[in-house]
Amino acid sequence: MKIRPLAGQVLLCMDRPDEQIGGIIIPEKSQERATTGKVVTFGLWKPNKQGNLIAYDFKRGDRVVVNAHRGRWIHEAKDRMKLVEATDVIAVLTEVLTLSGLLLGLGKDS
Repeated sequence: MKIRPLAGQVLLCMDRPDEQIGGIIIPEKSQERATTGKVVTFGLWKPNKQGNLIAYDFKRGDRVVVNAHRGRWIHEAKDRMKLVEATDVIAVLTEVLTLSGLLLGLGKDS
């Protein structure tokens, strides 16, 4: 099956929630819904009230955080696919580089 989201819609491959806690298997219905996923594709643009096209703050392949209770699950897909509105994408996850070894001397008198 091929899915092409319309304007303002984003297709995500949602991350799987942890299935085990301390060796106990938790039923899927009892698990917290994953709120992170990878952007697969999206509708090109969504016009605002003035008719201007708005660019998205994410691109294909980005890992994003979405509102957990919004969107529609695509049950026909073999992966955990969810179709959400672009406004339900609330953050883009990025790599955080820590330079703790270099920052140890900051703030001290030399």
